Amino acid sequence: IHDFGSDRGIPYLVMELLEGCDLRGALEGGGWSRERALRIAVAVAGVLVETHRIGLVHRDLKPENIFLERTGERENVRVLDFGIAFFDAGDGEGGGLTDEGTIVGTPYYIAPEQAAGILVGPPADIYAFGCLLYEMFTGRTPFEGSAIEVMSSHLYEQPEPPSERAEDVSPRLESLILGMMHKTPKWRPTARQVEAELRAIAREHDVVLDVVSELPTLPQELRVLAVGDVDRELVAALTRQGIHIERVDRVGAQLSQVSVIFAADCSLSAIRDLVATNVPVVATLDRGDHERSVKLRELGVAARLPRPVDPSRLAVELARVVRKRRDAQRTTTLRLRGAPRVTDR
Repeated sequence: IHDFGSDRGIPYLVMELLEGCDLRGALEGGGWSRERALRIAVAVAGVLVETHRIGLVHRDLKPENIFLERTGERENVRVLDFGIAFFDAGDGEGGGLTDEGTIVGTPYYIAPEQAAGILVGPPADIYAFGCLLYEMFTGRTPFEGSAIEVMSSHLYEQPEPPSERAEDVSPRLESLILGMMHKTPKWRPTARQVEAELRAIAREHDVVLDVVSELPTLPQELRVLAVGDVDRELVAALTRQGIHIERVDRVGAQLSQVSVIFAADCSLSAIRDLVATNVPVVATLDRGDHERSVKLRELGVAARLPRPVDPSRLAVELARVVRKRRDAQRTTTLRLRGAPRVTDR
């Protein structure tokens, strides 16, 4: 969530606009392959590694919460909707109930301990991910029927081996999926073990994994100009992340090597001039300042960040903006190369 507030009594949220489709749409839309499934699976596993590392449990992994963002020729995987997620204290007691006696999760991907209404931890995400993998590689969910029937199956029945539903499921992949769906949480692999095994399986099938990435990276040659009141601590924090920001009082005419401009606490007129340079601009605003948010969007600002600016958030936005610009330039170049030549007769 970038921002929130109320406009004329109507509450609103400002969220990132993603272009692409969710995993459900991809599964049903055709063009599916084992190679693409492995790339997406490795990316999702990487997200779980990081979320579990900080003690966060998603609790509702399903195709609708996996978004495949299309940027040019790249497909970036986003895990969405942490609305019922919680932080696991790491004391072995879990924390899986929103209220006592309330079951959270989606029946087709719910772990047995969730279906039983008891406390859960990171292994519940592993089970749900196993159900996702089962569907991604067979085209069917592990269990089918009504919600009650499916939840009962998660509790008491073993899924049909994936290889009996799809020919191209290798023994190694099948072993991983069934291990992730073990009824007993402690016998399931960790997210890091799942990621390592998926990468090994991908190598066996000569699948290139760098096509899918969870977060974009900033190239070393990236040049960021910062205009306005830029906090020294923010610059230092970004420098520690390998991002060099050049602070300037004003932007000159030589902008050919500039990748993005960070406008910190700049006036709208100043931002208008910056946007006119045709270099992507990332600007700041106060939380809840709906009027400025709308005006920044109308001016063509590439991204808006609430103050105080979080260094990690800024790094991700800078990378996203630069990546989109370069993808757009690459697409334009390809189109120009493919255009028919016009000659005078």
